[in-house]
Amino acid sequence: MPIKRLQVRIMLAMLVGAMLFAVMAAVLGYRTAYQRTFDEGTEQLNGLLDAVDKTLAIGAYTGDKVLLQDVIDGMARNQLVARVDVRDARGTLLVRQYGHRGPVEAVVNHAGQMTTRKLAAPFDKNESVGDVQVYADVDSLHHEARKVANNLAWMMGVQSTVLALLLYVMVYKVVTRPIQRLADQLRNLPPGTSAQLHVPRGHRDDEIGTLVESANVLLASNHSALRNERTLRAEIEKMEAQYRQIFDASSAGIFVLDHDGRLVNCNPTALRILGGDPSDVNRFKAADIIHDVFARPDHVLNLIDQSLRLGGTVSDDLELLGPGDASRWVHCLISVQHAEGWPQNRIARDDFHVEGVMYDITDRKSAEAQARHLAEHDALTGARNRRASEDMLERLLIEATADSQPVSVLFLDLDGFKQINDQHGHHAGDQVLVQCAQRMRLSLRRSSDVVGRLGGDEFVILLKGVGATDPLLIQLTHQLMESVCAPITLDGGVTVSVGISVGMACSPEHGLTGRQLLLAADEAMYAVKHTGKNAFAMAIR
Repeated sequence: MPIKRLQVRIMLAMLVGAMLFAVMAAVLGYRTAYQRTFDEGTEQLNGLLDAVDKTLAIGAYTGDKVLLQDVIDGMARNQLVARVDVRDARGTLLVRQYGHRGPVEAVVNHAGQMTTRKLAAPFDKNESVGDVQVYADVDSLHHEARKVANNLAWMMGVQSTVLALLLYVMVYKVVTRPIQRLADQLRNLPPGTSAQLHVPRGHRDDEIGTLVESANVLLASNHSALRNERTLRAEIEKMEAQYRQIFDASSAGIFVLDHDGRLVNCNPTALRILGGDPSDVNRFKAADIIHDVFARPDHVLNLIDQSLRLGGTVSDDLELLGPGDASRWVHCLISVQHAEGWPQNRIARDDFHVEGVMYDITDRKSAEAQARHLAEHDALTGARNRRASEDMLERLLIEATADSQPVSVLFLDLDGFKQINDQHGHHAGDQVLVQCAQRMRLSLRRSSDVVGRLGGDEFVILLKGVGATDPLLIQLTHQLMESVCAPITLDGGVTVSVGISVGMACSPEHGLTGRQLLLAADEAMYAVKHTGKNAFAMAIR
């Protein structure tokens, strides 16, 4: 039986307590009985002397040793007497008699174990005629005292043990057995059951009954809580399934990144937008999404920092890296989720994860780019239209002023274009305009150079970083004239050609604004027209 069980512990405690009590009671009883028995033996000897002291006094007074011997012989027969001596008044030994153990010197050589009684004269009590000395048989006294004391000690020990056992049985029946049965009932109850414990017979109104009722209340509460938890878990699982379905079927790409930019999770739409399929999820998880997927990682990191600082969601259009020259764009919403208890005013890249939602806006971006191109470019020639050319000239002037660089404007007008248009029709004129615009673009060497069509057969070319005294300005003008004036073959095999008149104006010599430069170049171009055409001239300061 395990020692940890309450029944065993109570039994051991009672037995140990009973043993300690029995030992203490036995020791106390032994000492009490021993002393009492010893004292009774001494009193018995004194009583014996009281019975014979007068007879002994007569024998000592008359010197009758026979009488004395008879008396002390009777005394010596008592088992508590070891020796009896009778002496006269002078101390002379008259008679001596040993007890039943004989002359045992060891018995009589202990001080304090001898009783002496003076013998008074028969006719005068104040006159001493001798004394009698009675030596007790100490071994007999001790033996008798121990015998009585042992019997009393054993009786008290047995009594204490019996009382402890009776108390244990009572406690077992009243307390431990009902508790043990309750424990067995609890152990056998299946988890989440609605069953109740039974109150032991006779304990409905006591503490055990109260304990059972409290346990039943707790069991009922636990059953109700488990039932509610199962219901709630079922609802949560249903909601999770719904959210998972929404997550997987969403038209928006949803993804989660850790603080190192590694993919933690994403839905199939996000994989599709990133250029993969569900089988590529491990490949994307091993990649650095920010640097391997986005065309401008610094822009993405800046958005993450903004979300960290503002504590909210930020968004922007982001370009994705992809195969070939095809450009792909997404509108991305980024939200940084901090660790629980993380301080809002602290930016640390190891205490957060990034949640993102992205929508494929490639078609929208293409449409916007096309619309912007149509808004800024001439529909026929592809050159920038008048408004876009003027806006670009103003931007170039602002940049050039900041960089202390010049800007040159070439105002071009096609010579002989009206005759071609009248002779061969508008379609032929359109072909000539397209060819001339393409030849102008091919003649320019830098991406910053701009070709614009102001209307009709008038064009403008904007050159940043080229000044009035720069030899490159004259060189580019000669190349333009040579290229544009080359023969043009129309549909049907007809060959035509045009001339070109060019007026030039440069900042800051001829103006500081776009309007001033365009006006100066236009005047220079008309001056060429009036002096023979197919030439170029610099504006007058």
